Amino acid sequence: MTAKNNKGIGSKELIRVTTTEYKNTPNEVVYYSDKPYENENENKSHDFWKMSMEGYSLSGSLDSYTKYKYREYVAGKQKVYEITETTKVEIVVNGGNNKFYTHPKMPDGEYYIRVWLDNINLGKMSGVDCKAINDTLKGVVLDNIIVTVKGSIYDDIS
Repeated sequence: MTAKNNKGIGSKELIRVTTTEYKNTPNEVVYYSDKPYENENENKSHDFWKMSMEGYSLSGSLDSYTKYKYREYVAGKQKVYEITETTKVEIVVNGGNNKFYTHPKMPDGEYYIRVWLDNINLGKMSGVDCKAINDTLKGVVLDNIIVTVKGSIYDDIS
């Protein structure tokens, strides 16, 4: 089952996913720092700037500086922001505590149900304007619950 395909036996909603408390916190990253950096010939630009500008090892283009002595610098009034987005997500499995029959020959015992977020390819998300984001956010297990099986449908109809 998935968040989009959340109906189960008897068309009952077995998974409900709600999102609340979205926060978007931008923090300006100043281009200059008083802290000298060991690499980049004592350049004091912030690492975020070096990641996007030509001629720095952090942007993967240090060869431009080494071979051609070409390096980009920041003009005044240009801005870069570090944006932290957080969203609270609630996942409810079988919120109505419905009881269901399992497979008739399923042995009695305890079985585990795992709730998780799958890997998310950030570059394929709708609404993301920056095509440079190709990272995959690694999935994470959110919860495990135990389902107890005792008897079968045959016990009720015999």
